[in-house]
Amino acid sequence: MDNDKKLFEELLKADGITPKGSTESERLTFAEILDQQLEQKQSKPTSRPEIWRIIMQSKITKFSTAAVILIAALSITFFDKTATPAWALEDTIKAIKTFDGIHLSGIKTGDNGKEDKFELWARANEDFTNSEEFKSISDDGNILLVKDGKTFCYDPNTNIINVIPWKCASISPWIGSDLLEQMKKFCDKWEISFGKDAATNKDRIYLTCASTKKNDSWNFEFDAESKLPVRFRQWHNSNTEGKPQIDIQSIVYYDLMPEDVFELKAPENAELIKKFPSADKNQDKDANINSGMTIKDGPIEQSAIEITETYWHAVVNSDWEFAAKLRPSLNAKQRSELYSNSNLPTEIISIGSAYQQDGCTLGLVVPCKIRFTNDKTAEIKMIIRFVEIEETPICYVWGTWGNEYFGR
Repeated sequence: MDNDKKLFEELLKADGITPKGSTESERLTFAEILDQQLEQKQSKPTSRPEIWRIIMQSKITKFSTAAVILIAALSITFFDKTATPAWALEDTIKAIKTFDGIHLSGIKTGDNGKEDKFELWARANEDFTNSEEFKSISDDGNILLVKDGKTFCYDPNTNIINVIPWKCASISPWIGSDLLEQMKKFCDKWEISFGKDAATNKDRIYLTCASTKKNDSWNFEFDAESKLPVRFRQWHNSNTEGKPQIDIQSIVYYDLMPEDVFELKAPENAELIKKFPSADKNQDKDANINSGMTIKDGPIEQSAIEITETYWHAVVNSDWEFAAKLRPSLNAKQRSELYSNSNLPTEIISIGSAYQQDGCTLGLVVPCKIRFTNDKTAEIKMIIRFVEIEETPICYVWGTWGNEYFGR
């Protein structure tokens, strides 16, 4: 608690959250980005196609922002009216990769039709695979901050800062991930169109893509000169119909993200508490007060390791009722049917240390090595979720990070 207090004593020194820098390179407006891109334009193509996927996911106290936004580096080259190659989406990804951070402003529309404005800032980690810091502010004053491997949630209605000991929100993966093959599987249709921005008369390129299987669709607007996205929207239907659930209306790119962006402005008398998030109707729909294990005193990493080992012992011993309690996504019969009689897990070879997996905002990950009856072994990463249900803190096996082997 002392370390958290010390951190927040530093965070609360912030005068505000508007990103401003002392030099032009610290904050780039779109016009500055355009000039910079024209000056630094290079003819060398990217070595591989890439896509950018942003995942914002948080259901903590009253703060709520959720979006899955995909920008695909499709193997498509656009042509202008004279049939001269103009640019490819791979060039957009290449342009974005030069920036340290990003600031998004937009509107989220809930299932009830209520609109909530929000702003989001994020900075990439050292190898540009995920966001290192993350901050989001909703129009009702709720603030979510991810810093130093923890999540801080400020609720102005209660004047409480809730501290959660892992990253509950992130942009993952960051710009530069090689996900083209996944995108080809995910989206089964896309359309390209051209136009001009009514306010600036600048050339625009529009990409509309959709997954009929997932029943989601997206529209992206790119500036034709800078190659950078300037707006995007997401719908929970495959035809971009009605009001979008996510409407990002402004994007600012940072060559160097100012440090004071990731500081939290809150009253000095705000109460700082440690509390696990309340169960979410979507993420924790299978869990109840009888699920998992009650969290014991001590590091949550130890609880994560303990429930992982206990779960695999139950599976090895074919105790499907207990296994279903610890991992409630399936009942006992369904859980047993995942394994054939000849290929049941027979041995726990090793249980690794619990850690924060980049991109996983659900909890901690525990790696395991399991042997099966057919003598095959599998590396399986278990996601351990920590929540409060009926004011009782529990942990349970939420699922796996990556594919899981079932002995076949």
